[in-house]
Amino acid sequence: MLLLSISSVASADMFVNRSIVIFEPGEAPRQDVKVSNSDLDDIYVQVEVLEVIDPGELEEQRIAVKDPSKLKLLATPNKLILPPSG
Repeated sequence: MLLLSISSVASADMFVNRSIVIFEPGEAPRQDVKVSNSDLDDIYVQVEVLEVIDPGELEEQRIAVKDPSKLKLLATPNKLILPPSG
């Protein structure tokens, strides 16, 4: 199982329509995530692709994938700055 994790500096003025995207076999190969900033300051966001080993088990591990070509999954951009009202 693969998932996409979006993290940022904590802010009550950032909206993410979903912070984890799970790609299951047979589902659409692309899923969009919408992020908005209603704050007066820039928000810095980092996007990571994680491989989930043994999902749902006590031994579950989430490992950040540094080379997306190994999993044939690309999340872009991997970093972004959301301006105020962006």
